Amino acid sequence: MKIVVLGPCSVESFLPSGRTQNLDEDHRFSGSTYICQEYIRQGHTVSIVRLSKHVSEKTEWNISGGGKVVLVPRRTQGSQLIRDMWKSERRALASAVCELNSDVLHANWTYEYALAMFETEMPYLLTAHDVPSRIFGMMKPRWYWWPRLYMGWRNGIKAKRLTSVSPYAVQCWQGEMGRKGPTDMIPNSVPESMIQLGDLPRSRTERQKNESPVFVSVANGFAGRKNTQTLVRAFALVRKVYPTASLLLIGAGHGTGEIAEKWSKARGLTDGVQFIGSLPKHDELLTLLHQRADVLVHAALEESFGMTVVEAQALGIPVIGGQAAGAVPWLLDGGLGGTLCDVTSDEALSLAMKNVIRSFNSHQIAYARLRLRTAFSQERVGGMYLESLQRSL
Repeated sequence: MKIVVLGPCSVESFLPSGRTQNLDEDHRFSGSTYICQEYIRQGHTVSIVRLSKHVSEKTEWNISGGGKVVLVPRRTQGSQLIRDMWKSERRALASAVCELNSDVLHANWTYEYALAMFETEMPYLLTAHDVPSRIFGMMKPRWYWWPRLYMGWRNGIKAKRLTSVSPYAVQCWQGEMGRKGPTDMIPNSVPESMIQLGDLPRSRTERQKNESPVFVSVANGFAGRKNTQTLVRAFALVRKVYPTASLLLIGAGHGTGEIAEKWSKARGLTDGVQFIGSLPKHDELLTLLHQRADVLVHAALEESFGMTVVEAQALGIPVIGGQAAGAVPWLLDGGLGGTLCDVTSDEALSLAMKNVIRSFNSHQIAYARLRLRTAFSQERVGGMYLESLQRSL
């Protein structure tokens, strides 16, 4: 098949080397990258179409397998986007998709990319990576998210073929979102190469982990559902037992001079905290996790999936997540593949962090990685999506 993947996607790995501009600073998503890789591996022609603030006109590159990467300009002013509901963006996306003359369209997220999907009038499959009603209450500013809530709800209800990425998300779409049509559950995938990377020796010794543990958090956004405030307070409690412990905060809002550091400084909670912020490329995140992280702490209050959780599991890193955080308990298989706790409590989260260091559970990590190789493999997930795309034709 000739497939167009429409939506956020990390595209750098598909493009020629030697370019100076990084195109994955916005609208990137590793889950789409892994699916595109699998489509190509199975012999299909794949093109990727997405928005970018780094181009002023439609820009395209040829990629292996006969497909293309096509970037379409995106305005940066949220008020402009809301005023006309992404009119210029969705029309440019739809035009770029139609010019590729492909057989079927795989669109991701139920917002502006879904609007563009409907304008193409092509056979399609739409994947919902979140639940608009669940994230709305934790997102700001309201004037921006009210229209997005309506957009995401309307597109998800309208779609004839919809998948979502966890049992939790499917239940929400068929329940509170009011979707009447079928919603298939197809999870995100993890490459075998990442699991193999987790098999390699890591630079940190057991003594370093026990004496000076390094906790890592990856969150795009500081307040609301990302819950970094609770994590920073919990880490301060951990430092009373492990005074040389470190907490690395990665993601938008968590860099030097950004809101996470300002909030922490105002409360005297910066000891041992490194404010790293956004990393330009996804590979840099994976390298940092593999080389420096002893524990991934995923303090989010709600997730429809959680790519960082499964990527950390693949790399052999213990994961702590919220016991009521949407799909996170499913990803950690009820605690068999990671540690679940009440992430709304400073004390409960700090206790979980200390316990993971005190009692390293190699069986838990081995179980999590085995589960990834079966339920979340690229081959299995890619096959599920290809079956759904075939039914869309």
